[in-house]
Amino acid sequence: MNDLNNPYDTIPDGSMDALVKHISTNNSDVMRHSMRVATVAVNIGKKMGVSAKQHKSLLHGSLIHDIGYLWVPKSIFKSPRKLALHEKVKIHRHVDLGYYFISRYVDSRDVIDIVKYHHERFDGRGYPHRIGGTAIPLLPRIVAVADAYEAMTDKRAYRPAWKPEAALDNIHEQSGRQFDPDAVGALRDYVGGGRSDMNDVDLQSYDFDGPV
Repeated sequence: MNDLNNPYDTIPDGSMDALVKHISTNNSDVMRHSMRVATVAVNIGKKMGVSAKQHKSLLHGSLIHDIGYLWVPKSIFKSPRKLALHEKVKIHRHVDLGYYFISRYVDSRDVIDIVKYHHERFDGRGYPHRIGGTAIPLLPRIVAVADAYEAMTDKRAYRPAWKPEAALDNIHEQSGRQFDPDAVGALRDYVGGGRSDMNDVDLQSYDFDGPV
């Protein structure tokens, strides 16, 4: 896609470390959000009993799931006002832009799927592919819940942070519609059990060298 022909288009190699550094260097807000999502996602995964391989993919995929935002103007990304339709279209395109970018560097199908499908809805009304239920791979369904919870409980330019209980209630109301019910239940178990600091992801526990 022509959108990728810009300075963001080149990274030194295809390792996870390079991809994470690429995001951190170009948009620290996206990186902060992604690290918090990763913490929630891997803990939901633990509650759901995912394999060690899936657990690692959850971390990797969560950390780069929003890499497509590097091509969205920051004036839109951080806007305190309601977005116009054409701006929403640009926001939605971050999924495809991220997918096309990381597909050249990432070998893991699970990680690619997280980037590609994390905005799909369980009822099939998400974007960009409008698939639903178990047609959406498991790991993107987990990340969708983690992404929503992090977004609600973090302060944004256009609203204050939600309290965890309010965010949980909102997500629970969307169980079976926007979100996978099993992932919603696992989130409630995780948060109810006393979650760790969402800013604290133990990156040292994972091998980020070499291709993903």
